[in-house]
Amino acid sequence: MEKYKPSQLAAAAVLIGRKAIGRNIWSPTLLKYSDYREEDVIPVARDVIAKMKKEMSPLRSWFR
Repeated sequence: MEKYKPSQLAAAAVLIGRKAIGRNIWSPTLLKYSDYREEDVIPVARDVIAKMKKEMSPLRSWFR
C-alpha cells in the first residue's frame, strides 16, 4: 500500500464504504473535493480489498 498517497487510500475507503451501503459510487461532489475520478480510485479500492482479505485470513482463524 506504500505506493499510494494517503489521499488515494482515503478516497478508496470512501468508495468502498459507499458501495457497501448501496450509495451511488462516486459523485460530482467527491470529484470536486478529492480531485480523483472514479476510474482513478477503483484500482486502489481493489488493492485495498485484496489486502484486507489477505490480512484478515489469519485473524479469522485466530478468533475461531
